[in-house]
Amino acid sequence: MNIKIQCCGLAILFVVLYFYIYHRRVKLKTETAFFRFLLSGMACVCLDILSIYAICNADSVGEVWREIICKAYIASVVLTIYSALLYVSVDIYKNADTYKRASIIFGIGFIVVTSCIGMLPIEYYYEADTGIVYTKGPSVLIGYALGSIFLFALIFHIVFKHKELNVRRRNAMMVWLVIWVCATGIQFFNNEYLLISFAGALGIVIVYLLLENPETNIDKETGVFNQNALVQYVREQYNEYNSFSALELIVDKGMESVSIELCTFLLTIPEAIIFKYSSNAVMLLFEETNRTIRFKDMITTRLEQGLGREDNVILKPYWYYVADSSIVDNGDDFFSLIRYAHQKVVDKVSSDITYIDSEMAYEMYRSLEIERLLEDAINKDKVEVYYQPIYSTKERRFMSAEALVRIR
Repeated sequence: MNIKIQCCGLAILFVVLYFYIYHRRVKLKTETAFFRFLLSGMACVCLDILSIYAICNADSVGEVWREIICKAYIASVVLTIYSALLYVSVDIYKNADTYKRASIIFGIGFIVVTSCIGMLPIEYYYEADTGIVYTKGPSVLIGYALGSIFLFALIFHIVFKHKELNVRRRNAMMVWLVIWVCATGIQFFNNEYLLISFAGALGIVIVYLLLENPETNIDKETGVFNQNALVQYVREQYNEYNSFSALELIVDKGMESVSIELCTFLLTIPEAIIFKYSSNAVMLLFEETNRTIRFKDMITTRLEQGLGREDNVILKPYWYYVADSSIVDNGDDFFSLIRYAHQKVVDKVSSDITYIDSEMAYEMYRSLEIERLLEDAINKDKVEVYYQPIYSTKERRFMSAEALVRIR
């Protein structure tokens, strides 16, 4: 019984699982989908090891348990592809309702495949002298046949819907897919080479390193989430139709020297998700929309007490407050609104906060509409210039002309 390669794959996945749980995460849907993908890969490797043990020790394990374990392993292979399909679908079906419908359809397909694997008979092959062990028979063949439908669905989504996919996620999943398909082909034609579970584990590690390492969303200096995490989180909240409130803290100078201490304090605020997206700006997001503003005074009071070794760094923050994110339609508009508020505010002396409300959102949309109209007119050559002469009654002659631009 040779299970060294499977044990190696399982050990690697346990390391990935440890680091994945250990690091703070933004709780994105992609993170949840990857976690399911990781667990399904671990289940596949574990059941692969157990099935080999059950076949080699049939007398002690028993016929019933041997059949259950071996069929569960075949089902876990399909489960891994199913989890990979759901992971890819997070990007493609961004709308919550669409993703739910796709998940239900894929889930029904998985139940059908698992039922077929469970109902059909399975055969075992084991040579004690050489250590060659594998399963065969109708249950295995139907697992390969119906599992390939999920495989083709995964390939279709990666290849033909690549525009909706995150580029890095597409590339990472392509690597996993190539490794896994090659291992599956080798094992199908050479049953003695048990490579599927290890190849799946290796591919998951590559996906983790290229894309799902939580450290890519962490600001390495302060330990809070970074701009990349902020963009992903806000867009996902709008895709899920979840409202939130936002409190942005901006300091003109002095923040660089005490940013670690400041962010460490902000992390103690309950219910807040902290994002540092520039050298002088921090965004606090709250799932509740009615109690956020109270934290503004608490933070201001702490900053007035001073930061640094001798409490001699006094930060004077300016605040931007969005009470309800539903005043705009999507994540991109949310960031446009924040930038619009930055440009609009001139006086930061008489007040230390700007309330970003539906009225300002309307002004922003109006401004963007005018910009779009001008860009469209320029691109479609709809701009006409008229010259209006300026006549001097004193000198009784035309002195100059002003240009009037009109859009047809």
